[in-house]
Amino acid sequence: MVDGKFDYDLIVVGASFAGCVAGKIAAEKGLKTLIVERSYKPGEKIVSGTGLPILVFQDFPWVAEAPLERPWFGVVSHFLRDGKIEVTVKVERYDFPFCYGIYCQPFVEFLARKAVEAGAELKTSTVAVDVIKEDGFIRGIITDSGEKFRSKIVIAADGVWSLIGIKAGIRKKFSPSDMMHGLWLDFEMPSEKDLDEALGGNYFITFWDLDGKFVPPPGISGYFGIFPYKKSFHFGIGVSVSFLAEVGLNFEDIYRKFFELDYWRKNFGKAKLRAKMWRPYPIYGGLDREQKGMDKTYGNGILIAGDAAGFEASSQGDGIHTAMLSGKMAAEVAVEAVSKGDYSAGMLKKYEELWKSSIIARRLKDYGRKNLIQYAGNPVLMKRGILEIYSMPVFLGLDVL
Repeated sequence: MVDGKFDYDLIVVGASFAGCVAGKIAAEKGLKTLIVERSYKPGEKIVSGTGLPILVFQDFPWVAEAPLERPWFGVVSHFLRDGKIEVTVKVERYDFPFCYGIYCQPFVEFLARKAVEAGAELKTSTVAVDVIKEDGFIRGIITDSGEKFRSKIVIAADGVWSLIGIKAGIRKKFSPSDMMHGLWLDFEMPSEKDLDEALGGNYFITFWDLDGKFVPPPGISGYFGIFPYKKSFHFGIGVSVSFLAEVGLNFEDIYRKFFELDYWRKNFGKAKLRAKMWRPYPIYGGLDREQKGMDKTYGNGILIAGDAAGFEASSQGDGIHTAMLSGKMAAEVAVEAVSKGDYSAGMLKKYEELWKSSIIARRLKDYGRKNLIQYAGNPVLMKRGILEIYSMPVFLGLDVL
């Protein structure tokens, strides 16, 4: 027991990007920390991959030890009309990568291992289904087996659905209109050289439909792209429910149409499908209280981080940096709160003040709001618009070719 009535100083629900970082930092600072994870092992159900922004290495240097795949030095955006590539925009840097391709499962396992090495306790196959409430404070969690774990503070990092955030009364369920749905297909090429030739370099490749009928139109409706790794890649779609309803298509329709293009047959005809993954995530959460279904990301004895807080998870990988950074901030505030013996909302409000004054808020406010379809037919303006989208701090210093 801690201080006679608590099992832990801190309980973190969810062992992914935000949760593992929060657990690691809290344990390093001396808090008795428990991380609970519903899966058999951290990252078990995350078969997808993504890009790890260079900012992650700047803020978390120890991540350099993680399993990395392919460096990405640029972004190639193809704009389609009538199923054919009409405009191609390349944004590239030469000194160092802006991202590294990673597979999420081994990366999350790495993060969890670091948290345990720091002293955090990890309980897997443990589903947190409710919170313990006493005198207006969250005092721990209740699991699906009925076990109760008491703590001074709980960090809800349990993903986009965040049952703990909902049970705590901090947030509501995201509505379908607030969600983007993604489907990733995992392909493998015969060799790394084959993938090099197909990509034309170490590029993240995106596709945008100027007609708005084939894949998501340029701008805020979604993305469609190739995420390259060593000799494998993910082909991913992320679209809003409203877009699918508007065009009368589903994921299978979109993929089938794309695989009929000469571009796919010429460059990726050797690719072999290995796996599929579907997942939902929030669209532009974080600052829009109506959209994210919450007025704040803190309460008496509780903090909410990562996707659970509505922080964006976009195709450019900035959702990972945002999640890890929010986990770090939540842990640091929890450490201060425990040191002062103050677990009130007034104390934990510092967490929201931190992220609102950070790159998290700037990213949520500015990223991807521009609708590039207004530049259709004008390559110069299209390049400028692409540069604006990819000029977040993740992409600073890029040159348009």
